[in-house]
Amino acid sequence: MLQKENKFAGLNYLTEHCCIKLKHKQMKTKTQTPITKTQFEMYTEIWNEIDGLIEYRMNKFNQDMLKLQENFTHYLSWNAEDMFKYKYEADCLKSLKDGLKFDTETGFDYWIIQYIVENFADNVANGLFEVRANSTNEIKNACSTWEFEVQKEIYKKCKSFLRQIDKFMLK
Repeated sequence: MLQKENKFAGLNYLTEHCCIKLKHKQMKTKTQTPITKTQFEMYTEIWNEIDGLIEYRMNKFNQDMLKLQENFTHYLSWNAEDMFKYKYEADCLKSLKDGLKFDTETGFDYWIIQYIVENFADNVANGLFEVRANSTNEIKNACSTWEFEVQKEIYKKCKSFLRQIDKFMLK
């Protein structure tokens, strides 16, 4: 029996999809208004937070990889979930960051973050995410669950970024 292919299986898909739209949108609107110094600080704060999250996750993953070499079977059996989540989250955040394309003159198009939040919520509500894959491979099933958990965390982080931006825009 063939597995149902899930088009919205990962946050990477959403950010890649957003990047395509971003390039298209930038071609249509060639003039963007320059940002103020305080807007630049807000954008920089979010940008640096994403950088910090990526760096932390990759450092944890790299530390785990070193420990994995010491006693592979024991360490993997106890830490596979954390290792997978660190690496997957870092990859998703890198993809998000690539999609934002920060510019010191115009900031970034934060609608990409809003797009991710809206699509994640819609996809969960409409059952387009499979929390657990229907595979005979138990590791694949576990990884599917871990991916969904990481995507929920990214979703929460993106909502937090939107709250920061909205709060700033209301000032």
